[in-house]
Amino acid sequence: MRISKFRACLQAYANKEFIPIINFPANNEEDDQKNDILTAIEDVLIEMSGNVKNVSTGIRYIIGECVDNITQHSKSDKGYIHATINREEKFIDICIADRGITLLGSYRENNDEDILSDMEAMKAANRGISTKNLPDAVNRGYGIITTKNMLTQGLGGLFLMISGKAMAIHSGKVHEYAELPDDLYCSGTAVIYRLYYDKTSFNYINYIE
Repeated sequence: MRISKFRACLQAYANKEFIPIINFPANNEEDDQKNDILTAIEDVLIEMSGNVKNVSTGIRYIIGECVDNITQHSKSDKGYIHATINREEKFIDICIADRGITLLGSYRENNDEDILSDMEAMKAANRGISTKNLPDAVNRGYGIITTKNMLTQGLGGLFLMISGKAMAIHSGKVHEYAELPDDLYCSGTAVIYRLYYDKTSFNYINYIE
């Protein structure tokens, strides 16, 4: 589908309570197509939430950071994004997921011998320990921390991450980790963001490392 047609199809959801599950390429070779798709999604979500200036910038940052992590770490050919809006309570829920190698698989891929379980990988990722052995790896690892702080402190929302058998949930009052039940397993990594878009005092600059 041409990007112009995709934009037109997506625009039809601007007055609805959701956007459908949309897949996007998760590799560097298709960066232009990926960026076009994500920009169109961000534009509609921003329109749905009333074009609150600083919140709009936060939405773009949060989505972009998560998608970058999928592209860099997941070894997945596609990522997936879905969102719903509650206009009465003024929040958006955004889910971004992949069917890649999981957080643990990414640490193993980069020969990290200190991280041996999904839970250890989850806690390491949420502490900002990057899975990339690159000169700027430490800074990239802080993307998750920045996103969590934006959501829980700046936008009064919720951050939830699931990968393999492990789950993390963070809000203004809760910072918990949990093992999934024996019969559940996440084949990849999924994050769910809840953000309140009426936070007019929010300024994303206050949360950038």
